[in-house]
Amino acid sequence: MKPPPRLDERFGLVRANTTVLAAGLMAAHAAAANSGFRPSDVRFFVYLFSNWLERDVLYPGEALDLTQVRRLLLRLVRLGWAEKAAGAAGKGSGTRYGLTCEGFSALVATLVAAVDSRSFEEAVFVVSFVAGYRLRLVELLAAESSDGWHEQLDARRLLLRARRRVERVLSDLTERVASSACVAREAAALRRAGVADAALAQKLEALGVYQLQHVRPLSAFVLSFPPLLREFELGPAFEHRSRFLFETFADATRGQLRALEKLEARLAEDELAGDASSCRVDLGRQT
Repeated sequence: MKPPPRLDERFGLVRANTTVLAAGLMAAHAAAANSGFRPSDVRFFVYLFSNWLERDVLYPGEALDLTQVRRLLLRLVRLGWAEKAAGAAGKGSGTRYGLTCEGFSALVATLVAAVDSRSFEEAVFVVSFVAGYRLRLVELLAAESSDGWHEQLDARRLLLRARRRVERVLSDLTERVASSACVAREAAALRRAGVADAALAQKLEALGVYQLQHVRPLSAFVLSFPPLLREFELGPAFEHRSRFLFETFADATRGQLRALEKLEARLAEDELAGDASSCRVDLGRQT
């Protein structure tokens, strides 16, 4: 059976910016109401959300061209996710669009899925977005599917999913730190015993710490290196990566977990305060 279409079906700018594009399309649709939105509206919201994510600082010079937005909208029309707004294309105004119920639902699903597949920053953005605009999002979804979305569009549930993913990453990094140290000790012992490079590579490969064995065996690429580089890779490189790469990433991941704990506390405070006003803000009004 053919899989359902995806917003990021093609590689390139859309796939790299799926989260902010999905949010930008929904925000443009919600802010325009019945008049339809323009490609420039979508681009504005994408820039706005990218700014919230600090992307203008992290990736300066990265621009979204209006032609790219127009091509994306035409693709959404072909998918049945968007339609041209009837009678909205006046002189000089350009074509206006609106999302269909199917399209809005698909974009919400794309946004929600980001907590499991995108960056930490995007996961936090999604949690914040849903916490602020949940009722409006549900309102804009098809009536027959809104009950199910009430459960999925739960900021606390999304935060839990994001936390579990970060915990899995930390578990993997912790294991890699430990296993790298073990391999480094084993490699040093084999070197002292005078084991040749080919046998050494096979013995290290058998320890199972190399995660790309199914792509290219450890011995296959290490033994092709020049002597000095091969000597490094079959010994000190394991401890080097453990100390400078995996331990640093593990520290950063622990920091992410602490940040999510604080975010969870802030969400709980809002719930206890009974402050639902933020959930009723129309998309597009907050800048």
